Amino acid sequence: MNIKPLRGNLIVKGINNSKTESGIYIPGNYQSNVPMTGIIVSMGDPRQDRKGKEIRLNAKAGDKVHFKRYGFKKIRLHKEDEDVLLVKQEDVLGVESARD
Repeated sequence: MNIKPLRGNLIVKGINNSKTESGIYIPGNYQSNVPMTGIIVSMGDPRQDRKGKEIRLNAKAGDKVHFKRYGFKKIRLHKEDEDVLLVKQEDVLGVESARD
């Protein structure tokens, strides 16, 4: 993938949240209450606050992130023929580190 996000954005490959880890399916009308989940593909430079201080997200490519349901933009990568999500750093709610 040759795209690099800018200014505190992440490229995330979305994960389907319609089924829990224990195998229970979540009906569509309840999915709006569940945060989105995805795997970080690439990260942009850290965003900056008003004073110019860098604010880094404690994550790396390969980590699983949970983010606001409406806090992303869907992007179609024609070369890879897949959809990815552009997520702002401040919309990330939590990070699960990938095991090394």
